[in-house]
Amino acid sequence: MTRTEVATRYPTPALEKGLDALELLASESEGLTKTEVARRLGRTVSEVFRMLVCLETRGYIARSGNDDRYSLTLHLFKLAHQHPPIERLTTEALPIMRHVTRQIKQSCHLGVLDGDRVVIVAQVNSPLNSGFYVKAGGIGDLMRS
Repeated sequence: MTRTEVATRYPTPALEKGLDALELLASESEGLTKTEVARRLGRTVSEVFRMLVCLETRGYIARSGNDDRYSLTLHLFKLAHQHPPIERLTTEALPIMRHVTRQIKQSCHLGVLDGDRVVIVAQVNSPLNSGFYVKAGGIGDLMRS
């Protein structure tokens, strides 16, 4: 079943709004005001207000002090790394990755498949001053990696 078919068959508008807001804020490095969030999501400010308050209260987003711009916190990152398979994988892999990095003097990355993408779940920097690296959480196209 496609995403649209699932949404039509089992509507959850409040959850959809919250996830849409999280995905929108994830793409904005400077954050957005509630008016900007509403406009970009095609909703009214009153529709997104309670959802933003809930996400802020739960620690998923935070407001900047000066201009009330909302941005993501590290809460989703923390949840992702508490996911038992990822935690176990990185715990086992990091000592080996550190050893490989020391041996080859290059950075080392651990990626997992997510559909047709690779998500970097751990990385160890090169001991040299320059080198190539992708930060943990980075996503790459599997066919271009």
